[in-house]
Amino acid sequence: MDLRIFAAEEFQVTDASNLAKEADFAADQIANKATSALRRQAYEEGWPVELSRGLSISHNGSSTFFIEDHPDELKSAIDDLEMGTQDNPPMSTKHRFMNRFDKYSDDYDSKIGNLIDGLDIF
Repeated sequence: MDLRIFAAEEFQVTDASNLAKEADFAADQIANKATSALRRQAYEEGWPVELSRGLSISHNGSSTFFIEDHPDELKSAIDDLEMGTQDNPPMSTKHRFMNRFDKYSDDYDSKIGNLIDGLDIF
């Protein structure tokens, strides 16, 4: 069984040494899924395509997810959209997205729980 396919509800992790690798892969999947959703949300809220594509979600090797630093050439424009300027109100897309991140965290927690259950050590 390919452990990189998370469509199934049960996983077969044979030993604890694979757990960290599979947990990292699960976090990568969640970060990729969240990045797509964040970019789509930014675009739908009126962000220019080139700026919405500059948004990315990452993780620190565990269940802590965050919006990555923006490329230098986009940072000022993205910050202006997010925080607003004297002439334009803030759009706060990143802030609202991360406030609703629970659905992605819950998905990650479920995948990790299934991986641990697959160890059958308890």
